[in-house]
Amino acid sequence: MDTAEHTFRKRAPHKRGPGRNNKNKLYRTYGGMIQRCTNTNDLGYKYWGGRGIKCLWKTYDDFREDMEESFLEHNKKHGGRFTTLDRIDNDGHYCKENCRWATPKEQRVNQRKTDRRKKWKIIEEN
Repeated sequence: MDTAEHTFRKRAPHKRGPGRNNKNKLYRTYGGMIQRCTNTNDLGYKYWGGRGIKCLWKTYDDFREDMEESFLEHNKKHGGRFTTLDRIDNDGHYCKENCRWATPKEQRVNQRKTDRRKKWKIIEEN
C-alpha cells in the first residue's frame, strides 16, 4: 500500500440541503446563547450573563427537543435569515416557557427600552 494512500483519505462529500443548514442554525443559536450567558469574554456577556440571564437548558439535546419543531415551522414560513431566538420577557432566563422564534422585526419591538440620551445629558451637565 502506498504511504500517500494510507496517510491521506478522501474527504467525504459535503452534505448540502435544508436539513443540514437547519441543524447548524439551531446548534449555532444554542452555542451563541451559551456564550452570551456564561463567557465573560463574550462581547454580549454584559447584556445577558452579566445581568443574571441564564440558559436553563442543560444540553443541546434538551434545547433541540423543546425548540426544534417550532424552529422548523418558523424557518419554513419566514426563512432562515428571519428566524431568531427571542426571549418573551427580556429579564427572564432562556427556557421553553420564555422563548419563541421571531423575525428580527418582532425582536426589535420586544427589546429592552434604554435611554441612550442619558449618557449625553451627563456629559452636557459637566
